[in-house]
Amino acid sequence: MEESRRTLNTYKERGISLDIEVQRPINGTVTSVQPETASVVIDRGEQHKVDIGNMFWVFRGDKLVGRVRVTSVQQTACGATIMPEYTQDVFKVNDSAATVLER
Repeated sequence: MEESRRTLNTYKERGISLDIEVQRPINGTVTSVQPETASVVIDRGEQHKVDIGNMFWVFRGDKLVGRVRVTSVQQTACGATIMPEYTQDVFKVNDSAATVLER
């Protein structure tokens, strides 16, 4: 990841803007689902280096549930909006969440 950051910084120094975000791998669990606002709470926050705008993949076992974008961050949790274009199933408490999917 550090190498990717250096490469992006090199492009920035040359005046080349890339719309790429390098995210750290952060793994957590969905602790609350609010269908009426299409949002979830994940048990990762500031102390885990979560930032507004981070995106998490949400899955149950090996099945993709969907993707969410972080809209608020507190010390140990974050709130995120469900992205309907990625939704494959109903979000549930105890679903797993990760910023990076491993193969």
